[in-house]
Order: sequence, then structure tokens, then C-alpha cells
Amino acid sequence: MRVRTPRRAWIVPPSRALWLPSHTPHEIQMDGVVEMHSLYASDAAGAGMPSSCVVLSVTPLLRELVVRAVAMPARHDERGDDGLLMKLLMAEIRRLPHCALDLPLPESPDLTRLCDGILADLSTRRPCEFDAGRMNTSTRTLYRRFLRETGITLARWKQQARLLESIRRLADGMPVTTVAMDLGYGSPSAFSTMFRRALGIAPRAFIAGADAVTTDDRRKTG
Repeated sequence: MRVRTPRRAWIVPPSRALWLPSHTPHEIQMDGVVEMHSLYASDAAGAGMPSSCVVLSVTPLLRELVVRAVAMPARHDERGDDGLLMKLLMAEIRRLPHCALDLPLPESPDLTRLCDGILADLSTRRPCEFDAGRMNTSTRTLYRRFLRETGITLARWKQQARLLESIRRLADGMPVTTVAMDLGYGSPSAFSTMFRRALGIAPRAFIAGADAVTTDDRRKTG
């Protein structure tokens, strides 16, 4: 899934979840066939969770708890076994590690158009001087504006955008070499080095993990 709010975007691959605080305007885009579960927590139950959206790594324990939770009646005994299960579920969610699978978005219309153009063609490697020229501004001015509105440099933003797109394509079953070439990397090894540096795992290991989760889920629902 790809989730977007006015100022940020996230990629949510298999075996991940997105914590979405209440009253957060957002849109969701799904690629391919997606099966997911949604959990709704009261403000009291969600106490201690982040005040902004964050991608979380789902543990095997949480996955089993979610499967049990969605089968429970909406009105369950909070003082009985069902209530204990839900308390354990929320306690496990609070322990989940956060994943850096987000992309900040600028606020001003011209920078938003620039970002949308880059996202539409991530295979083209354009220097920041080129982007500044198209906006009729200097490279230094573009650098300062982009850093002020997003918190990162434009060059770092492009790298993160390619990382998120590579995750989407890998989760969709594309080979590592194809992903690397399509996103403008000089070689699969260069892409793998970037991927491992960002996520601490090699692309092939990521694919294997996603396949294992999908197979496991199919066994449970078959």
C-alpha cells in the first residue's frame, strides 16, 4: 500500500503496518491484490503511541493477535479473555520497531509540482541544478527552500523516493536487477548497497521475507 497525507507519504510493504492517529486526513493506494486488516483503537487504548503516522514492523505474535482480534465480536467482554487479548495486542504494538519508510512532502505548490514530476519518472537522474533551472531559481535557493519545508535536502529526498519505489516493486515480484536498472542505478550491486545501508537488509532477503509472510497468510486463510 501507499498512504499519503498532505505533508507526507509512506510505503507499507508486506509484514508491515501503518499507525494512523485519529483525525488524520489520508488517502490509500493499493498495487495488485492486497489483503489487509484494520484495527481501530480508542484514544485511551492508543495512549503512548506516536502522535504522527509511522510504519511498524509486524512481529509473528502481533500477526496472530490481529487474526484473533478481527474474529472477535465488536462488543466483547473487556474484563474477560477477549479484553486481555486486546490489551496484549496494544502492548505488542507499542513495542514494534519503527521503519524509515516515509517521504516528507513540501507545502508550497511549486515544490509540490517538482516532487510530483520526480515521482512520475524516478528512472531519470537529474542534478539539482537542472531542477533549479526549470523553476527559474538558483540551486542555493532551491536547497534552502526544500530543506526548510521537508527537513531534508532535495538530493536525499530523491534517494528516499527511489528506495520507497524499489520496495513497492520488489514486493510486487520484480527481480532485483530490473528494479535497479529501472530506477537508474549503475548496477544491481550499487542498488543493493543503498538498500542495505537504508534498511539493514539485502533486497533478496527482503523478497524472501515478504514471500514467507504471503505463504504463511495463505496457509491460514486457505
